[in-house]
Amino acid sequence: MENPAEVVFSTSQKAPESLYARAAGTKSIRVNVTSKLPVIVAMTNEVLGGYQKGYAGTFGAPTADVAVGDEIEGGGKVIYVGEPQEIIVDCEPNAMTYFRAWTVNGDNVSKTAVDAYAVPEVSLPYAPQIENYPFGSLIHGWTGFPTNEEFSPWVRGYYGDNAVFTVIDSQERRLTTPALPLNTPFNVSFEFAMETQRDPAATPDSNGVELPQGCEPGWFGAGGYLRVRTGNVIHKTITSYEGTMEGFDTAGYNDFSSTFVPVSVDVPAQSEYATVTLAMCSQKASRFFIRNFVITPIEKAPEAPKDLPTDVNITEDADGLMYLDAKRGEDAVMTMVLFSEQPMTDAELPADGHIYTVGETVGKAKVLYFGNDEVVNCSTTYSYNGEMQFIFADFDTDYYLRLLSASDSPLFNRDNVLDITYHSNPDPNAGSGVEQIAAEGAFEVYTPTGVRVPVKNFQELPAGLYIVNGRKYIKR
Repeated sequence: MENPAEVVFSTSQKAPESLYARAAGTKSIRVNVTSKLPVIVAMTNEVLGGYQKGYAGTFGAPTADVAVGDEIEGGGKVIYVGEPQEIIVDCEPNAMTYFRAWTVNGDNVSKTAVDAYAVPEVSLPYAPQIENYPFGSLIHGWTGFPTNEEFSPWVRGYYGDNAVFTVIDSQERRLTTPALPLNTPFNVSFEFAMETQRDPAATPDSNGVELPQGCEPGWFGAGGYLRVRTGNVIHKTITSYEGTMEGFDTAGYNDFSSTFVPVSVDVPAQSEYATVTLAMCSQKASRFFIRNFVITPIEKAPEAPKDLPTDVNITEDADGLMYLDAKRGEDAVMTMVLFSEQPMTDAELPADGHIYTVGETVGKAKVLYFGNDEVVNCSTTYSYNGEMQFIFADFDTDYYLRLLSASDSPLFNRDNVLDITYHSNPDPNAGSGVEQIAAEGAFEVYTPTGVRVPVKNFQELPAGLYIVNGRKYIKR
């Protein structure tokens, strides 16, 4: 992409009329300079420091007798001296490269210059170091959502380190690479850090002392995540931040002190040219930082685990609550257990890359368990969105369970699932009696869906099924 010069000043010896730079290959850039006088052209990968200085490099002032290959004091390496023309120069793969041109006339070099910048054609491995692009500027070649202004390279004040910065909330933000040659399996790796807005309150580090409003180590909260995607396909979902913040004192944590956490995921081959997207959102406003983004080809595409869970055992109590335990598949990292009152089909197969929560729906099934325990334990009573849920089996009825193995991305083995039909036979008259519950004194009453029923005595309850002090109670 061509980039016209931005630096033009009035001087006794004019700068070149224009300087353009564009990709010529994966390791080369085409540079074209227009001038009525001979020129000196230099290049560098060092960005000009300072906030919103634009895409310009750090250059010194050359002398009239410089030669190609000379390092200019103050920055820049001379790549051409002579009559203005188009030149092709070698560069580092995927590296943002800055150019500057001066006119030279005898012993005189123009006091002003023209600038340009370019990156070569993209190639793998892809390590663009976008966190080192100009501080506070848009990220050249990448796309942000909802706007490109959502993301910019930043210098973090506490450590003085560089990262791409954005602020996230419940609206999803996305940062997408340029189109890349991704027709072979590849690995995506990067680091992220997160600082979530904190209202005035005590924290686990403050020993009960209320701290002023600030930020704390990040958390995604309900519905929050960080995802790695190609198109609409999710390859990895992260729902927790394992980093910390530094410099805690009576004023809270130091701003921009969050530590970086590594992320890595293997991705199957895509089309000839495809993009990778990082998508993120959080329950509460959070500062979000990304750095060291790298895409590397790998020899083997990621595979779902082959081994199913074993030693599956299902029991039920007299009230019709069901309990399942099993052993995680030998080569699996995670296990999922689904429950349905109807036979399951392909609609009850989970999507790769999504972190499921207990109680979430997959087709017409409910997730009873999704985790990485070696020994799986779950039941048809669980907490969902902070409310207890109860599924009671009816007398003499079939119920359906499905067990799947997954990798940590997660990548599910949807071709090899363990489907179980369980025939329920609880006591149709089961349920705690009034006398047994009354003997316990105080009691709490809930519906089977977890809604609290505010009653003072059993006589106020209409006929139906309830959960009283955690046990099934049938009011007749």
